[in-house]
Amino acid sequence: MDDLNNFRSKKIFSGQQAKLYPQAGPTGQQYKIYFDNLQEACNSNDEKISVLELGCGTGRYFHFLTNIRKLIGVDISFDMLNSARENLKTMPELEAVTSLIHSSIEDFATDLKFDFIYSIGTLAEYCEFSENLLTKIISYLKPGGYFFFTLVDSESFDSNEYIWHRKKLMRILLKVLPKSIRNKVDARWLTNKDWKHLFLSREQVEIILKSSSVSIKWELSKAKDSLHMHHICKVWLE
Repeated sequence: MDDLNNFRSKKIFSGQQAKLYPQAGPTGQQYKIYFDNLQEACNSNDEKISVLELGCGTGRYFHFLTNIRKLIGVDISFDMLNSARENLKTMPELEAVTSLIHSSIEDFATDLKFDFIYSIGTLAEYCEFSENLLTKIISYLKPGGYFFFTLVDSESFDSNEYIWHRKKLMRILLKVLPKSIRNKVDARWLTNKDWKHLFLSREQVEIILKSSSVSIKWELSKAKDSLHMHHICKVWLE
């Protein structure tokens, strides 16, 4: 299933879609919780910090980062990373300490350790969030490190929300095609419903967090942006 999720993610965030995706940091009250958490992490240390963003896209959240010694942004789409490189030119101090890596989150690996890791609008949305992935990500944290991320709340999801009628019709027609062909369909016909299998209830999130083989503390809350109700998750190493 990871291969299909990754294939869809590459398609939907490539080409024209990547060119149209915003580079500016999102504004509005519904995004304040993201800004606040990024700022809290960046200012929690007297010294400059090392940061990893998983699913960095165009680097739109880079605009909220301060006090950075080293930043690594990971994304599955070449085109989104190219946009992020252009975006970084407007942030010269950050550009000098940033590396962009083309990889899926599942395949990404590093020997580096980070003070802060974050992922917004990717996990349990375009990438499966699981016990194994959580264990892998927190293994990249330094002692006292902090992981902030969002997950789409399946219990608050409305399958009729944000779906164009022509997309719904196309998805119905595609169901009669062989799976091998369906998997190769242009991503523009994907809808939110195609990703619903990745969304998680609070109970499912808690089960994953409690399953961690590493001793962690966490906080869970909820917030809605322009598309979804999200679980707002914070994880610390104890």
